Amino acid sequence: MSGSYDYGLVALAFMVSMLTSLATLVLATKIHRSKKESENYWLIASAITVGTGIWATHFIGMLAYKLPIHTALSPALILIAWIFSALGAGISLKVATIQTLKKYQFITSTFAISTSLVLTPYIIIKSILITPRVEFNLILVMIAMMMSISAAVVMISTLNWLRNRKFEVALIPNIGSALFISGSLIIMQYCSMSSAVFANNSLSSISSTMPSTEMLALLIALGAVGLVLASFVSTLFYFNLDQGKLSLNINESNHNELTRLAMVDTLTQLPNRRYFQYHLEIASHRVSRSNYSLAIAFIDLDGFKRINDTYGHQTGDNLLIAVASRLSTAIRGCDMVARLGGDEFVALIDEVRSDEEIVPIVERI
Repeated sequence: MSGSYDYGLVALAFMVSMLTSLATLVLATKIHRSKKESENYWLIASAITVGTGIWATHFIGMLAYKLPIHTALSPALILIAWIFSALGAGISLKVATIQTLKKYQFITSTFAISTSLVLTPYIIIKSILITPRVEFNLILVMIAMMMSISAAVVMISTLNWLRNRKFEVALIPNIGSALFISGSLIIMQYCSMSSAVFANNSLSSISSTMPSTEMLALLIALGAVGLVLASFVSTLFYFNLDQGKLSLNINESNHNELTRLAMVDTLTQLPNRRYFQYHLEIASHRVSRSNYSLAIAFIDLDGFKRINDTYGHQTGDNLLIAVASRLSTAIRGCDMVARLGGDEFVALIDEVRSDEEIVPIVERI
């Protein structure tokens, strides 16, 4: 017995998957930058959010496959599928907090996440209450497993790469990774449904049937999207609340312009020496009350005078502006770059948990 796909619901599943993938990257950044005492709370809340999004993707994908008979679902198996999904999400987000991911950690986490990703759709399919029970084509199951491994590798690599970068700076790679992960989940769901073998004489195991699949899928999608959007809003709120640094919303003309100019280098629009000293004092007091450390990188440009002498001060100014822009993209959201004067810059690397965490930031600088 075979069914047919409702491609509108397939598109809905992809939308939920894409939003969930982006939420994973944003929430992982927040978990990494959260304070030690609140890290576990963020991890649990994010695992529930992301796990629900992944579960909703597969559940809607299953509803998109319409059988010629009325069916019902096992609530217990649906719950088990959600638990597996949330566990996989929790592992992937926890991996993002590891400072230096060792090879065995990468392999172990890849196995755990891919297992969660591939088990979720199959448990959901198994929840269909028909007699005889659903069987699966082994070859298509193997393809689904390969897709889950690929999605897990991309997810772990992206989360670790993003950890030391501002999300907005890495926006294009993030969207690309989210598209790949979303596509992998949809292909995995398609392989899962294609591997399901329904006997020609299949009958519903119980007399009651599911409500309208379109309505059920819409309700699940709205619930998952609402949860993900709520996590986005709360994350942005806490980012703005926690960050006591100068991004200082330099473009906000409503604040006192004289105060802004006193704190900002007029050429590069970076914080100046005065603001850096002020911010350093605050950061020093903060780390003295936490488990974090901070680091300072002094940066100057060799041979800058020759550029001014040879090409003129306008070219030198343009070079300083370009350097300031590149330095700003090399640091994380919790860090700060300031211009001390002339060709001298300084980077304050904040919320450092280990010496190894400083290395990739300095290498980018």
